[in-house]
Amino acid sequence: TFTSDEIVLLFERCKVLSAREVHSRAEILFENYSKTLSIEAQITASIGRTMILPAAIEYQGRVANTMLALRQALGKDADVSAHEKLLTRLLQNASSLKKNLAELDNARLMADGLDADAMTKVKTYRDNVLPLMLACREAGDLLEMDVDDALWPLPKYKEMLWIS
Repeated sequence: TFTSDEIVLLFERCKVLSAREVHSRAEILFENYSKTLSIEAQITASIGRTMILPAAIEYQGRVANTMLALRQALGKDADVSAHEKLLTRLLQNASSLKKNLAELDNARLMADGLDADAMTKVKTYRDNVLPLMLACREAGDLLEMDVDDALWPLPKYKEMLWIS
């Protein structure tokens, strides 16, 4: 890291920063990283809970109702296998998102409440919070591919790619 003895000596020898200044700047950067990741984790959880999950659940209901309507109209032997596959994917990805959101909240609260030096806190966010944020993102991305565009509350990637 940039607080290693070699780097600190280099800064001192070149009269750029004293050892105290190097460690002070590192401390500030580490605290900034931790605070930023905490805020981003809160926003990830909020978007997941208030925007993505409701859209996914609404769409699950629509797909399930369509399956019921087809079976009523065409009989119980109606082929709704495509609907079943879609509904299964929606259920799996929504469940995964919900589970990851709960784990993210717990990891963030644990990291926020950690009484440790700044470097330990940074490592805790990097190792525990960030992977859960990415897991939430992955589940959300999978839901984005299946949920009806009219229900999706955010710009989809395909829309952002074609808007200049």
